[in-house]
Amino acid sequence: MIHLSNDLLDIAFYESKPFPYSFSHLPSCQAFSGVPEDYDLSVNMDKTQRSDWEIIADVSGLPSCLVYSLKHRLKGYQIRFAYELKGFELVFQLTVVADSTGSLETIELPEQILLVKEANGSVWREEWTQKSWEEKFGRGLWTPDLVHKQVSEFEADGWPKPTIHCCYYEPEAVCIGIKSSARYIPVRNQIANTQYSIGLASYAYRARKKVLDPLVVKIAFLPDLNGDGRTDECDYQLWVNRQLPQPLPTYREAVWYKIYCGDPGRGVTTSLAQAEEVIERVHRYTKGLPQIVHLVGWQYDGHDAGYPNIDKFNESLGTVEQLKALHKRCKDELNTTLTYHINLDDSYPKHPGWDPDVICVDPNGGLMRWEEFNGEMSYHINHTKDVEIGKVFRKLEAMMETVPLEGAIHIDAFRNMNWSWEPDGFIGPIEEIECGVKPIVQWLRDRGIDVTTESCDHSAADWTGIVSGILHVGRPRDMVQLRHGKMIYGGRFWPPSVWGYGLGTSINWDVIYSECAKEWYDCQWWPLLLDGIYLGTLLYHYYLEREMLSAKLDDECARLRFSDGTETYVRRDDSELLVRCGDVIVAEGFDRFIPRGDSIYAFSRDGSDRTWMLPSLFRNRKLLLEELGETETAPDECQVTDTIRLSLKPRIPVRIGLKE
Repeated sequence: MIHLSNDLLDIAFYESKPFPYSFSHLPSCQAFSGVPEDYDLSVNMDKTQRSDWEIIADVSGLPSCLVYSLKHRLKGYQIRFAYELKGFELVFQLTVVADSTGSLETIELPEQILLVKEANGSVWREEWTQKSWEEKFGRGLWTPDLVHKQVSEFEADGWPKPTIHCCYYEPEAVCIGIKSSARYIPVRNQIANTQYSIGLASYAYRARKKVLDPLVVKIAFLPDLNGDGRTDECDYQLWVNRQLPQPLPTYREAVWYKIYCGDPGRGVTTSLAQAEEVIERVHRYTKGLPQIVHLVGWQYDGHDAGYPNIDKFNESLGTVEQLKALHKRCKDELNTTLTYHINLDDSYPKHPGWDPDVICVDPNGGLMRWEEFNGEMSYHINHTKDVEIGKVFRKLEAMMETVPLEGAIHIDAFRNMNWSWEPDGFIGPIEEIECGVKPIVQWLRDRGIDVTTESCDHSAADWTGIVSGILHVGRPRDMVQLRHGKMIYGGRFWPPSVWGYGLGTSINWDVIYSECAKEWYDCQWWPLLLDGIYLGTLLYHYYLEREMLSAKLDDECARLRFSDGTETYVRRDDSELLVRCGDVIVAEGFDRFIPRGDSIYAFSRDGSDRTWMLPSLFRNRKLLLEELGETETAPDECQVTDTIRLSLKPRIPVRIGLKE
């Protein structure tokens, strides 16, 4: 055996195959099995034998580095398996060095890399299930559930289950987690009676003609990273979160929402003039906080009209000149990015721009139907074919010639599940991400346009670093910590709730100015939007300024803990919410007292009269208090010690600032 070792881990490797044989975690004195001895590497789904390969192990980097160089004797494939031991992590990189025949597509990897033989601890994992392609609605889409319990409480898995995130932990000993750089359900895990294993899915080397990046996998034996005296799923989520890429800053501090302008059935629900009123009112009631506003139904005859084309403005809302003037005023005066909601997934045979060459082909050779909207059947656009033909870019260029667009855009649906069974090769989820979605996003980013999308919970893929935000958090909704700050969220639930506010949520419903808002939401648009901003968005922004160290959720409540000492307690039945940082209460029930830079934003849905402990920056200072509303008022000046008493009127925000 060959060993990598440090003061935390001793990992034994086979001499004649490029995989770990066993793991020893020294602090807990626990041993774990590695890849089974009878495992042989498969390439392009064909199993190979040990004798098919020339294998050289480079041990010059011991005890921290080990490199296997493999060359296929017949086909000439050259592959490198590189392992490096870094503290509590084993980092594995798989690189294809040469493929002289150009035929290498996939490398099948062990579905068991590590085995816990006597699993007395707990497993935290996403469990993914996929709908049949024969379903009438939502065909092919995945649904995730978050499952967290002791191994003894699980039923045995019949096979290694696909997932993106999972870990095994014993609170007093160790938490074992895995992270892969591959995006589409890259991990396998299995519970078999008292045993638990983790492993890998196949590595896709190519997607269409594109050669993908080398695979990087990390297996971690995690200590108590968050300092709560135990090792568990929160340490795993914190470890993963710290490796996820940061989104672009566009949406991070913005109040972002959609305005529903209309559709062919209802006609105009919010005109341009009314949209301007909405934006201006938010500007006044937030003292000019940045906004990103997406217009829905701005094209053709409204929402879902005209697709696949997006080259005609819906002039029932106003004129193009009015739109351009509003766009300019938003940018120059209202600190607002005015942009659009579009759809690049759906196409209708009777609409302009219909092109069967970019439509998905189903397994039977027919064009793939999706669902019916506005009385018409829609069909799936395959993003990969759309990019290869170049039609999607011409479509976006036509849009930018029609309406002013800069800064941001919201792409509805935008799935990597628009699979297509093509004569020249199957286009699946990896191809759709790598050859469809990512080139479209990059094209927009090259023009200074950041991208959000509707959701990603049905994709079975990790979208962090691709888009900056998602409108609907989706499932599993109890996964609060793992992507915190690395994917900016719209709303977590509908209708808005204390539970959602406590977990961190913003606005995921459409603002509708007309009377049909009562039909949809059973209330007028303004109280709903104002509550969404002050009860939800600003508290969520407060969370985003801090690293989330832990999120403990059970059937009754949730407890969140942040890096600066902020703690949240919220009950699922909406009966209680308390957010505090030491002696400073930030949120309680429907009252808010939210520090934001050199200001504090205070708000009460129902009105309140109470004394608030001030953050240290504001203590023993002269402060300026300003009610925010329809008209601008002169601020009141007051001298404070460490507290301030506020009598807040219902839904009238107060901004507290420092007097220079």
